[in-house]
Amino acid sequence: MRPHIVSEEIYIPRTREKAHKKRYRVKGHWMRTRNGGRVYIKPHWVSRKKKSWTVKPRRYKRKELRFSGNFDEVARKIAREYEKKGMSRKEAEEIGRKTAGKIYYSKLAKAWGKK
Repeated sequence: MRPHIVSEEIYIPRTREKAHKKRYRVKGHWMRTRNGGRVYIKPHWVSRKKKSWTVKPRRYKRKELRFSGNFDEVARKIAREYEKKGMSRKEAEEIGRKTAGKIYYSKLAKAWGKK
């Protein structure tokens, strides 16, 4: 089984995004009033309230590393071995699929350098 890169298009539907409350510090400063006077504003904290907005639906291409087929063949081989040991066909097929999956994921992890 050789690894190859497959790119597939992903569709993300319209979603509702949120910005959480954030605090920031305002330095002390002078301000003018409407009638021309001056007022000193002390340093203080200001909070931005929570906001939410709609994000348009979008599509993007995602690349994935995959291994070429043979999954069913490997699963059947493993199932036959378990049937010879005396297990029922249904149990053997289930164990075969699980074991073939573990083999696939271990190869994927090895290819990505995780093991």
